Amino acid sequence: PVLWTDAGAGDYIFPWQGLAAVQALMMGWAEQRRWQDLKAPGSVNTGAIYDDLKWGDDGNDLGYPGGDVFDPLRFQYSFNKNKDMEREYREKEIKNGRLAMVSLLGFSAQTFVTGKGPIQCWLDHLADPGHQTIFTNMGHL
Repeated sequence: PVLWTDAGAGDYIFPWQGLAAVQALMMGWAEQRRWQDLKAPGSVNTGAIYDDLKWGDDGNDLGYPGGDVFDPLRFQYSFNKNKDMEREYREKEIKNGRLAMVSLLGFSAQTFVTGKGPIQCWLDHLADPGHQTIFTNMGHL
């Protein structure tokens, strides 16, 4: 298997520049619509092509995505009845995002210290939990 830090060096169908450009365009489009909603509330709640497709949550929270596209499980209708549940879910979303960022930092440090990916390090730890820990790997620095 290819180490995750080396995966980008492979030859793929699309060049990395094209993938980066598509990513930038898509993120730019989403952020531009969010910014427009902040400047003029409700101005981007319907789709540019399909009028019946809802992009926003009818102005309940400016700049926060909702509607049919960003809320496929229809939590919005539960949130309208229970604002505490909405606050709880948003707080969980932020905490999960922060945890994901910290775990990526851990994956990166682990890879650069041991030269192995996170799954291999986890399997090594499961095979020998007493000797494959963060403290025993600090000697690799």
